This record gives sequence, structure tokens and C-alpha cells, in this order.
Amino acid sequence: MKKYLHLESFEAAAKFLGYDPTIKPVVTGLPEKHAQNVISGYELDVISEAAWKGEDKEIDWTDWNQRKYYAWWDMSASSPSGLACSVYLFGDTTAHVGSRRVFPTLEILKYVVKQHFEKYKDILVIPK
Repeated sequence: MKKYLHLESFEAAAKFLGYDPTIKPVVTGLPEKHAQNVISGYELDVISEAAWKGEDKEIDWTDWNQRKYYAWWDMSASSPSGLACSVYLFGDTTAHVGSRRVFPTLEILKYVVKQHFEKYKDILVIPK
């Protein structure tokens, strides 16, 4: 989707926000299975921020009318990756989900989940 070029990769999102995409969290000394979780989490936070900026909006947790979309994941043996996504609308200001990884539209969320599935997997599944 050409309209989401700024969300196509972490590097594109970082550049869109004016961040240096070569700067990522330093995870020296962490076990490898935990290090990628930290890096992918940061990358998803930047992608979410770019999504909101691309819509010329900011997340406002005091605005009950501003829709916020997030991915809800289930561990599932029936899924080839062991992970299945359900998309949810978050409609109130009570924090049932992390505030960093919500998206301004359902369409954007679905695109990000599909485009960055491996990053979500990095933060949700402990590698064997």
C-alpha cells in the first residue's frame, strides 16, 4: 500500500519522525532470546508513533471519542507460528493495553500487524 510507505519498515518510520534509524537500544549483556524483544519493542513503538503522525494526530488518553486500535494476540497450536492475532478497538481511556502500541485506524493496525508480524512475534514468543 503506497499510502503507508512511512510504516513499511522501522527505518522508514524512524526517518519519517526525524529519528536516526541506526540508533537502537543497546542490549549488550542480555541473553540473545531477550535482546531481540527489547529491540523489536522499540521498533514497534516508533512505528506506532509514525502512524499517528501520518494521520496528523496524537494519542489522547483523555479523549473518550478518539478511537485507538490495538492487536490482541492468542497463543494457538493451530496457527503455524503459534501466534494468532485478533484486532480490537480500544474505546475508552482506562488503560487495558499499553499506550505505546495503539493505532489511529483499523486499516493501519491491520497493515502494521501484517507488515511487522515478526516484530510482534519477537516481543510475544520466547524463542526455543
